[in-house]
Amino acid sequence: MTAIAQAILTEWTETAVVNVFGFGLLTGVVTLVVAFAYRRYSTRSIPAGAAVLVGLAVVGLWINVVSVRQSTIIDETPVFHHATATYFLAAFAVGSVAAAGGRRIGDAVARESANIDRIDDRTAAASVIRRGRLSVEYRLPEEFTDLPGSPPVENSVKRELAGESVLVPCDIPADSRVSRLENRLERDFGIGHVAVDLTSDGAISRVRLGRKRVGIGSTIAPNAVALAVRGVAQSSGSTGERVEIWTDDECTSRLVATGTLRATSGDVATIVTDAERAEEIRSHERYRIVTRPASSSDIYELLSTIRALDHTVARLTVSRDGPLEGEFVGWLSGTVVGLVRNDETIPFPAEQVPLEADDDVYILGTATDFDRLPVA
Repeated sequence: MTAIAQAILTEWTETAVVNVFGFGLLTGVVTLVVAFAYRRYSTRSIPAGAAVLVGLAVVGLWINVVSVRQSTIIDETPVFHHATATYFLAAFAVGSVAAAGGRRIGDAVARESANIDRIDDRTAAASVIRRGRLSVEYRLPEEFTDLPGSPPVENSVKRELAGESVLVPCDIPADSRVSRLENRLERDFGIGHVAVDLTSDGAISRVRLGRKRVGIGSTIAPNAVALAVRGVAQSSGSTGERVEIWTDDECTSRLVATGTLRATSGDVATIVTDAERAEEIRSHERYRIVTRPASSSDIYELLSTIRALDHTVARLTVSRDGPLEGEFVGWLSGTVVGLVRNDETIPFPAEQVPLEADDDVYILGTATDFDRLPVA
């Protein structure tokens, strides 16, 4: 019996070894063909993982078909057996090695037949070619300046950007490259405004950063404040309506202040009022908020639209003998929406109106427009 068992085992082993090497040869041939076709039609080398996966997929498909049809592997050996597991592992191990070799051979044959030169992408020449064909590299400076008219960016963001290299496509005009660079910095780093200046040779000379304004502070007029008032509204009001703030005392109720309703949350309302009248409002007291009969205005809808854009309104005071004195309104960058002169407000002044000392100029524009203005 021992001689018979030994003969059977030797025969099973020989059959398994022959089949394993057959699977290896099949995997190598399939991978060779795939690598040849990939290099021939794409001029690129097929990834090693993809090549091995294709070769092993053929072996796995072959073994699965045989197992399903016969329910055995070699000499009535059942599928669920330790010998079968060893057989499968050996087949896939040999197939992986053969796939790696077939990939190299197929790639080499394709390069020789199609005269495709292989370039080492780690050399300086490959770096020059890659830059010349694919992208332009911009290196950010170590220090950044703040954009006028915008809140400054956190120092942690500036340290993160210092000395970084940013790639932009080279097949677009120079102006579009700058816009693409600015948009990428704004999007990737959450910066509100970015302005990039280039030198004559195309390098970055200066980068100015600024955050977008949040809250309602930028929409409050001078000498006015916004404060939260706790009380009971006598009528349902909407944003922008004029309201009156009365003391909540039925016997001695008196008018405390008037203002503009900006928001409500439960029994708390945010109201914009004069700074002098706001001192009479106590945070621990309750008030009655009454809507005044006045015509509605679209001014706050306009302010909401402006806040959603990159534009904002900045105020400049013209100093005596300063660079703005004597300049025409139309020569300023941005749009002059208002001019206060001798306590008189001039909305949208004409372009030929000259500026005088102590004038307050309200300009609508972007942070870049404010940066172009001379120091007042």
